[in-house]
Amino acid sequence: MISRSAVLTKINEIKILDLNLPFLKRGQVLVELKYASICHTQVQEINGSRGEDKFLPHCLGHEATGKVLKIGKDVRKVKKGDNVCLTWVFSEGINAGGSIYRYKDKKINAGPVNTFSKYALVSENKIQKLNKNSNLIKSVLLGCAAPTAFNCIFLNTNNTKQKKILILGCGGVGLLAVYASKKSKFKEIAIVEKYKNKISIAKKLGANKVIKEKDVQKFRDKFDYVLECTGNPKIVNECIYYAKSFGGKVFIIGNYKNNTMLKIDPWQLLYGKKISGSWEKKFNYDKNFKLFEKYLKNFKCKYLFGNKIYNLDEISIALEDFQKGKVIRPLIKI
Repeated sequence: MISRSAVLTKINEIKILDLNLPFLKRGQVLVELKYASICHTQVQEINGSRGEDKFLPHCLGHEATGKVLKIGKDVRKVKKGDNVCLTWVFSEGINAGGSIYRYKDKKINAGPVNTFSKYALVSENKIQKLNKNSNLIKSVLLGCAAPTAFNCIFLNTNNTKQKKILILGCGGVGLLAVYASKKSKFKEIAIVEKYKNKISIAKKLGANKVIKEKDVQKFRDKFDYVLECTGNPKIVNECIYYAKSFGGKVFIIGNYKNNTMLKIDPWQLLYGKKISGSWEKKFNYDKNFKLFEKYLKNFKCKYLFGNKIYNLDEISIALEDFQKGKVIRPLIKI
């Protein structure tokens, strides 16, 4: 089978190639992709800021929806014709690993999930079955942004009606965290964000306090929970100061360049503050997927995707718009 695919051929170079896919192996699923999106993980892969890339050239992407065309031996989670969400998040099923696609006589690596292709071979443990009436555009967010934000808010916070939360950065994950915090009925949902369009969306989603970046130092020891979603090394090293002493908690869930180091004043830990990530506890997406799908039902995905839909040939334009802040989360129709 031939699949038109976006391939990272070298750092900062993406080419659209017609790849030859191999036969299905045990535990793999052949998926026809419908929609995909881009997160900062892909940006860092493309520009090399995640460190040495040992798998070049390779396919990209881990957040998409599509339809199952064929299943490999021993696959049980899905069947032909099912609508599915493709995700990097820890899930049940066979771990079939990646594949080797081919372009002419060249090998092209493809991980266990890859999404910027018309067709893809995906490991069973990187797939979640969608309801028949699921919105294939909105459900793209269940591949990465939504589980990261929802797991953090819905499963790792408590007694939220009496508590205050500060969300640093209102990109895709940050805005979904605002939405989840509103659903959880936090007493106060504060944000720090420099872009006016993101501030406006955050307010619509439930943020009730906007703090200017220059004023955030005034809010030390004020919040029960702090979410660091910026990926900014300066902010990640400051965020612990905004958590309350004796019980305040920081969740670090942004994307950081390779070799970014966390520098902490040890007194902040002595004051009883804690630091964690979104995946604080052992997580099984299969047990939470339907719950997260339900929470996402009333979310207006245009807040993130806007009105523009890119096609696969426009992926470089989508990436450029994403990095320039023209779109919060690019939506690509495959």
